[in-house]
Amino acid sequence: MSAKVEYALRDYLRGKLAYHRMNFDLLLDNPRPIPEHTDFMQALETELTQVAHYHELLEVLENEHGAQR
Repeated sequence: MSAKVEYALRDYLRGKLAYHRMNFDLLLDNPRPIPEHTDFMQALETELTQVAHYHELLEVLENEHGAQR
């Protein structure tokens, strides 16, 4: 994988991870009604699922790409 592509992919995944972590933290710290979505637990689970997803993708990229060097 070229260094530019790897850097861009890593940056993208880190950005998505930060985005969903922030959403999760905001929901926990400030549980206010979400227009057209009142199931807070579902919203928390959705954001936590996304955090886990992007965290796992970053780990796989690190482990798989690091092993190929």
